[in-house]
Amino acid sequence: MQHDNNMYAYVYADNEGTENTLIATIDNQEKPLISNCFNEIKRMSNLAIDLAVEHNLKVKLVKYEREQEIDFGLFLK
Repeated sequence: MQHDNNMYAYVYADNEGTENTLIATIDNQEKPLISNCFNEIKRMSNLAIDLAVEHNLKVKLVKYEREQEIDFGLFLK
């Protein structure tokens, strides 16, 4: 498997505009469509397309950095 330093996820926006990870039923378990393995993400694309059509969703693939620096000073006044 080809792993990356990034996480990839299929997401959709709800009615309020909040992005949520797409969740599919795989082997009778609900699982989010997120991975750091590029081959897994490619295999999940069909599930994402099927769910988008079934629920009339606009789905996109997003890339998250695995290591993030957060400046908590931005949250303080």
